[in-house]
Amino acid sequence: MMETSPKVEARFYGSLQKVFQGKVRQVDLGKAPNVRGLFEVLCSSPERRQELFDGHGHIRSNLTILRNGRNIEFLSGLDTKLNDGDTVAIFLPVYGG
Repeated sequence: MMETSPKVEARFYGSLQKVFQGKVRQVDLGKAPNVRGLFEVLCSSPERRQELFDGHGHIRSNLTILRNGRNIEFLSGLDTKLNDGDTVAIFLPVYGG
Protein backbone atom coordinates (compact mmCIF):
# COMPACT_ATOMS: atom_id res chain seq x y z
CA MET A 1 0.00 0.00 0.00
CA MET A 2 1.36 3.42 -0.97
CA GLU A 3 1.62 5.98 1.77
CA THR A 4 0.55 9.46 0.75
CA SER A 5 2.17 12.59 2.12
CA PRO A 6 0.04 15.13 3.96
CA LYS A 7 -1.48 17.68 1.58
CA VAL A 8 -3.04 21.11 1.64
CA GLU A 9 -5.51 22.20 -1.03
CA ALA A 10 -5.43 25.68 -2.56
CA ARG A 11 -8.63 26.80 -4.32
CA PHE A 12 -8.65 29.73 -6.72
CA TYR A 13 -11.67 31.83 -7.64
CA GLY A 14 -12.35 34.34 -10.40
CA SER A 15 -9.50 35.40 -12.66
CA LEU A 16 -7.01 33.68 -10.34
CA GLN A 17 -8.05 30.37 -11.93
CA LYS A 18 -6.49 31.49 -15.22
CA VAL A 19 -3.29 32.76 -13.60
CA PHE A 20 -2.83 29.59 -11.52
CA GLN A 21 -4.02 27.32 -14.36
CA GLY A 22 -6.95 25.68 -12.64
CA LYS A 23 -9.36 25.80 -9.75
CA VAL A 24 -7.46 23.56 -7.33
CA ARG A 25 -3.81 22.81 -6.55
CA GLN A 26 -2.60 20.18 -4.09
CA VAL A 27 0.60 21.10 -2.21
CA ASP A 28 2.68 18.92 0.11
CA LEU A 29 2.24 20.07 3.69
CA GLY A 30 6.00 19.70 4.24
CA LYS A 31 6.57 22.52 1.75
CA ALA A 32 3.71 24.65 3.11
CA PRO A 33 3.49 24.50 6.94
CA ASN A 34 1.69 27.86 6.94
CA VAL A 35 -0.10 30.18 4.50
CA ARG A 36 3.15 32.06 3.76
CA GLY A 37 4.86 28.79 2.75
CA LEU A 38 1.87 27.81 0.61
CA PHE A 39 2.05 31.11 -1.26
CA GLU A 40 5.79 30.70 -1.80
CA VAL A 41 5.14 27.32 -3.44
CA LEU A 42 2.20 28.63 -5.50
CA CYS A 43 4.01 31.74 -6.75
CA SER A 44 6.37 29.95 -9.13
CA SER A 45 6.35 32.83 -11.64
CA PRO A 46 6.51 36.64 -11.41
CA GLU A 47 2.98 36.83 -12.83
CA ARG A 48 1.59 34.64 -10.06
CA ARG A 49 3.55 36.48 -7.39
CA GLN A 50 2.17 39.81 -8.66
CA GLU A 51 -1.40 38.50 -8.29
CA LEU A 52 -0.95 37.72 -4.59
CA PHE A 53 1.66 40.20 -3.35
CA ASP A 54 2.03 43.97 -3.62
CA GLY A 55 5.30 45.73 -4.46
CA HIS A 56 6.42 45.52 -0.81
CA GLY A 57 5.98 41.75 -0.47
CA HIS A 58 2.73 42.00 1.48
CA ILE A 59 -0.46 40.18 0.56
CA ARG A 60 -2.62 42.38 -1.65
CA SER A 61 -5.24 44.11 0.47
CA ASN A 62 -8.01 43.29 -2.01
CA LEU A 63 -7.63 39.52 -1.56
CA THR A 64 -9.74 37.43 0.77
CA ILE A 65 -7.98 34.31 2.01
CA LEU A 66 -9.83 31.64 3.95
CA ARG A 67 -8.45 28.58 5.73
CA ASN A 68 -11.24 26.06 6.11
CA GLY A 69 -13.79 28.86 5.74
CA ARG A 70 -12.19 31.25 8.27
CA ASN A 71 -10.54 34.48 7.16
CA ILE A 72 -6.81 34.36 7.95
CA GLU A 73 -7.04 38.02 9.07
CA PHE A 74 -8.79 36.70 12.20
CA LEU A 75 -6.28 33.86 12.64
CA SER A 76 -2.53 34.48 12.33
CA GLY A 77 -2.43 36.06 8.86
CA LEU A 78 0.33 34.61 6.68
CA ASP A 79 1.65 32.71 9.69
CA THR A 80 -1.61 30.75 9.99
CA LYS A 81 -0.56 27.13 10.48
CA LEU A 82 -1.80 24.55 7.99
CA ASN A 83 -2.68 20.92 8.70
CA ASP A 84 -3.19 17.87 6.53
CA GLY A 85 -6.43 18.20 4.59
CA ASP A 86 -6.83 21.96 5.09
CA THR A 87 -8.29 24.02 2.26
CA VAL A 88 -7.10 27.55 1.55
CA ALA A 89 -9.46 29.56 -0.66
CA ILE A 90 -8.19 32.69 -2.40
CA PHE A 91 -10.73 35.23 -3.69
CA LEU A 92 -10.47 38.48 -5.58
CA PRO A 93 -13.19 41.08 -4.93
CA VAL A 94 -16.31 40.77 -7.04
CA TYR A 95 -17.56 43.91 -8.73
CA GLY A 96 -20.58 44.58 -10.84
CA GLY A 97 -24.25 44.91 -10.52
